[in-house]
Amino acid sequence: MFPPSWHSEEINARAEPLAEREVSRSEQVIRVALCKYPDRVLRNNLSKVYVLHAIEFYGMPFGGTNSSDMVYISNQGEEKGYSDIYLEQTFHHEFSSILLRNYPDYLDQRAWERLNPKGFKYGEGGVEALRKGDDSLIFDESLNERGFLNQYALSDFENDFNTIVEYLFKVDEGFWVIMERNSSLKGKVMLAIDFYHQIDPKFTLDYFKEVSSR
Repeated sequence: MFPPSWHSEEINARAEPLAEREVSRSEQVIRVALCKYPDRVLRNNLSKVYVLHAIEFYGMPFGGTNSSDMVYISNQGEEKGYSDIYLEQTFHHEFSSILLRNYPDYLDQRAWERLNPKGFKYGEGGVEALRKGDDSLIFDESLNERGFLNQYALSDFENDFNTIVEYLFKVDEGFWVIMERNSSLKGKVMLAIDFYHQIDPKFTLDYFKEVSSR
């Protein structure tokens, strides 16, 4: 299931199989998520989606990750916070990393980073954010005003991009309002939409506002 390099002593990839009672729900959520993309985009960029009870790398639990053309998602049940919304957002979050690697010229990273506060520097990546506990996914008003949705978005450019994309495809309460109130966030949202629009013209602001509520 994992790339051979992930079995190194440092990464030490581990997984636990999904509980039988979660199989049907997981499949249903992923099918909903996949239907939000044109078939061509999926065929060209995604081969498999794995939903596991738990995945672990670097000795730490992960909610999701991705390889060259595969997405991996943890689901330990709704009672532990793994809601339908969480699972779907995690899929879009991880798949956006695959697309970003496959179409790097479609996103103007310099324009994106110019929207950050003057002098701001991203952290050392998602793994380090998890290690330090700086990985909150909760909307933070003070961070919103600076152009970030949540604490995890501070970890690196890619995660900043990922956190916005997951809400474009599966909206959470307040996202569009927060975007309109904060010009830097709105700028990032529009850059993300432009990235997807170059992948397929179907992806527009109106499309995301409609599809994200499904």
